[in-house]
Amino acid sequence: MDVAELIYIVVDCDRWPTYRNTSELSRLEKLAREAYGRNTFDGYLSYVLMMHQVSEDYVLILLKHAQLALAVSLALQGFGWKLNATLTGDKLDGQMFGRLLDLLDNSTEFDGKERLIRVCREMNQTRNRLAHRLVSGIELQELASLATEFQAKCRELIDLFNNADEEFSYFYSIVIHETNWDRIINTNIESAAGASNGEEVLRWESARERLHQGRTESKIKNYPNNE
Repeated sequence: MDVAELIYIVVDCDRWPTYRNTSELSRLEKLAREAYGRNTFDGYLSYVLMMHQVSEDYVLILLKHAQLALAVSLALQGFGWKLNATLTGDKLDGQMFGRLLDLLDNSTEFDGKERLIRVCREMNQTRNRLAHRLVSGIELQELASLATEFQAKCRELIDLFNNADEEFSYFYSIVIHETNWDRIINTNIESAAGASNGEEVLRWESARERLHQGRTESKIKNYPNNE
C-alpha cells in the first residue's frame, strides 16, 4: 500500500478497520444474550461459542487498527513498511485466535492492550475447559458457572475494545492535519512531473484534494498544523 492510498484511507472513516459484517455481529451478540438468558444446557453452551466468535472479531479489528496506525506513522516520517501478505488485510480472517493474539501482542501499543490480550487468553482457556468437561461429563450448575465466568470476561473485553477503537479513531482524525502529508504529496507531484508521468501527477493531485477536503470536514478545528 503506497502513501497516496494511505491518505485516502485515513480521511475516510468508512475505510477504517471495522467489523467484517456489522449486522451479523449485532445479531450474533443478540442471539448469545438470549441463549444465556434461557438458563439451559444448550443456552449456556451456545452463549460461550457465539461470544467467543465475537471476541475474535474484536481482536481482528484491533490488529488491523494497529497495522494501519503503524503504516501511517512510518509513512509520515518517510519510511515504508511491509508485512507478509498472509498477515494483513482479509488474509487475517483465516488465522486462529491464538495466532491473532500473538500478532496483536507484537504490534503497535495502545492503552489496555496487555489487559485485553490477557482477558482474551483467559476466555479461550474457559472455552477449552468447557470443551474438555463436555467430554468427561458436566452438570448444568457447573456449566452455568463457566458461562457466567465467561460472561464477566466478555463484558471487560467489550469495554477494553471500545476504548482502544476510540483511541485509534482519534489518531486518524488527528493525523490528517499533519503537514508532512503536504510535503510528501508535493514531492511526489514534482517527481512525477519531472518524469512526464501525467497519470501519476493526477493521482497525487487527487490525493491532495481529498486530504484538503478531509481537513475541511474534520471536527478537530484547533490542531496546531491547521491551515
